[in-house]
Amino acid sequence: MTTQSSIHILLIEDNPGDVRFLRECLVEGGAGRFELTHVDRLSTGLERLADASFDAVLLDLSLPDSQGLATLVRVHAAARKVPLVVLTGVEDEALGIRLVQAGAQDYLVKGQVTGPLLSRSLRYAARAKSDSKRS
Repeated sequence: MTTQSSIHILLIEDNPGDVRFLRECLVEGGAGRFELTHVDRLSTGLERLADASFDAVLLDLSLPDSQGLATLVRVHAAARKVPLVVLTGVEDEALGIRLVQAGAQDYLVKGQVTGPLLSRSLRYAARAKSDSKRS
Protein backbone atom coordinates (compact mmCIF):
# COMPACT_ATOMS: atom_id res chain seq x y z
CA MET A 1 0.00 0.00 0.00
CA THR A 2 1.39 3.33 -1.02
CA THR A 3 1.11 6.30 1.28
CA GLN A 4 2.61 9.72 0.83
CA SER A 5 5.41 8.90 3.23
CA SER A 6 6.16 5.25 2.55
CA ILE A 7 6.64 2.94 -0.43
CA HIS A 8 6.52 -0.74 0.53
CA ILE A 9 9.29 -2.65 -1.27
CA LEU A 10 9.92 -6.41 -1.31
CA LEU A 11 13.66 -7.02 -1.70
CA ILE A 12 14.52 -10.53 -2.92
CA GLU A 13 18.31 -10.73 -2.53
CA ASP A 14 20.52 -13.47 -1.06
CA ASN A 15 23.79 -11.56 -0.64
CA PRO A 16 23.94 -9.94 2.85
CA GLY A 17 26.48 -7.37 1.65
CA ASP A 18 24.20 -6.29 -1.18
CA VAL A 19 21.25 -6.08 1.23
CA ARG A 20 23.22 -3.75 3.54
CA PHE A 21 24.34 -1.66 0.59
CA LEU A 22 20.80 -1.36 -0.80
CA ARG A 23 19.42 -0.38 2.61
CA GLU A 24 22.08 2.35 2.81
CA CYS A 25 21.21 3.50 -0.71
CA LEU A 26 17.55 3.80 0.23
CA VAL A 27 18.43 5.88 3.28
CA GLU A 28 20.70 8.07 1.15
CA GLY A 29 18.16 8.37 -1.66
CA GLY A 30 15.04 9.02 0.37
CA ALA A 31 15.20 8.53 4.12
CA GLY A 32 11.84 7.52 5.53
CA ARG A 33 10.24 7.02 2.13
CA PHE A 34 10.74 3.27 1.87
CA GLU A 35 9.55 0.36 3.96
CA LEU A 36 11.71 -2.63 3.05
CA THR A 37 10.81 -6.28 3.52
CA HIS A 38 13.77 -8.56 2.76
CA VAL A 39 13.83 -12.26 1.84
CA ASP A 40 16.76 -14.27 0.54
CA ARG A 41 15.02 -16.87 -1.66
CA LEU A 42 12.59 -16.66 -4.53
CA SER A 43 10.25 -19.20 -2.91
CA THR A 44 9.96 -17.03 0.20
CA GLY A 45 9.46 -13.93 -1.95
CA LEU A 46 6.60 -15.59 -3.82
CA GLU A 47 4.98 -16.51 -0.49
CA ARG A 48 5.28 -12.90 0.70
CA LEU A 49 3.80 -11.59 -2.54
CA ALA A 50 0.79 -13.86 -2.02
CA ASP A 51 0.33 -12.69 1.59
CA ALA A 52 1.03 -8.95 1.46
CA SER A 53 0.65 -5.89 -0.72
CA PHE A 54 3.83 -4.33 -2.10
CA ASP A 55 4.33 -1.22 -4.21
CA ALA A 56 7.35 -2.72 -6.00
CA VAL A 57 9.74 -5.66 -5.98
CA LEU A 58 13.50 -5.21 -6.07
CA LEU A 59 14.69 -8.52 -7.51
CA ASP A 60 18.13 -10.10 -7.76
CA LEU A 61 18.36 -12.50 -10.71
CA SER A 62 20.84 -14.87 -9.04
CA LEU A 63 19.23 -16.62 -6.09
CA PRO A 64 19.84 -20.01 -4.47
CA ASP A 65 16.54 -21.34 -5.83
CA SER A 66 16.29 -19.53 -9.19
CA GLN A 67 18.62 -18.03 -11.79
CA GLY A 68 18.40 -15.52 -14.61
CA LEU A 69 15.40 -14.53 -16.66
CA ALA A 70 13.35 -17.41 -15.20
CA THR A 71 13.47 -15.61 -11.84
CA LEU A 72 11.80 -12.54 -13.31
CA VAL A 73 9.27 -14.61 -15.23
CA ARG A 74 8.17 -16.43 -12.05
CA VAL A 75 7.76 -13.23 -10.03
CA HIS A 76 5.95 -11.46 -12.85
CA ALA A 77 3.54 -14.40 -13.24
CA ALA A 78 2.83 -14.41 -9.49
CA ALA A 79 2.29 -10.65 -9.17
CA ARG A 80 1.50 -9.09 -12.55
CA LYS A 81 0.38 -5.78 -11.07
CA VAL A 82 3.45 -5.24 -8.89
CA PRO A 83 6.25 -3.38 -10.70
CA LEU A 84 9.59 -5.18 -10.78
CA VAL A 85 12.99 -3.52 -10.62
CA VAL A 86 15.69 -6.05 -11.44
CA LEU A 87 19.18 -6.04 -9.96
CA THR A 88 21.85 -7.68 -12.05
CA GLY A 89 25.59 -7.96 -11.78
CA VAL A 90 25.87 -8.06 -15.57
CA GLU A 91 26.05 -4.91 -17.66
CA ASP A 92 24.41 -6.20 -20.83
CA GLU A 93 22.04 -4.02 -22.84
CA ALA A 94 20.52 -7.01 -24.66
CA LEU A 95 19.73 -8.63 -21.30
CA GLY A 96 18.19 -5.37 -20.10
CA ILE A 97 15.91 -5.26 -23.14
CA ARG A 98 14.86 -8.91 -22.58
CA LEU A 99 14.13 -8.13 -18.91
CA VAL A 100 11.90 -5.18 -19.79
CA GLN A 101 10.15 -7.23 -22.50
CA ALA A 102 9.53 -9.98 -19.91
CA GLY A 103 7.87 -7.57 -17.48
CA ALA A 104 10.54 -5.59 -15.60
CA GLN A 105 9.77 -1.93 -14.98
CA ASP A 106 13.49 -1.18 -14.81
CA TYR A 107 16.83 -2.90 -14.32
CA LEU A 108 19.87 -1.72 -12.44
CA VAL A 109 23.46 -2.93 -12.62
CA LYS A 110 24.66 -3.63 -9.08
CA GLY A 111 28.05 -1.95 -9.46
CA GLN A 112 26.41 1.24 -10.72
CA VAL A 113 23.62 1.66 -8.16
CA THR A 114 23.54 4.88 -6.15
CA GLY A 115 21.06 6.05 -3.55
CA PRO A 116 19.38 8.62 -5.80
CA LEU A 117 19.24 6.19 -8.74
CA LEU A 118 17.67 3.40 -6.67
CA SER A 119 15.25 5.78 -5.00
CA ARG A 120 14.15 7.26 -8.33
CA SER A 121 13.70 3.84 -9.95
CA LEU A 122 11.55 2.59 -7.05
CA ARG A 123 9.48 5.78 -6.90
CA TYR A 124 8.79 5.55 -10.65
CA ALA A 125 7.86 1.87 -10.28
CA ALA A 126 5.45 2.64 -7.43
CA ARG A 127 3.98 5.54 -9.41
CA ALA A 128 3.44 3.23 -12.41
CA LYS A 129 1.51 0.88 -10.13
CA SER A 130 -0.69 3.65 -8.75
CA ASP A 131 -1.26 5.09 -12.25
CA SER A 132 -2.37 1.66 -13.53
CA LYS A 133 -4.92 1.42 -10.71
CA ARG A 134 -6.52 4.67 -11.90
CA SER A 135 -6.79 3.50 -15.53
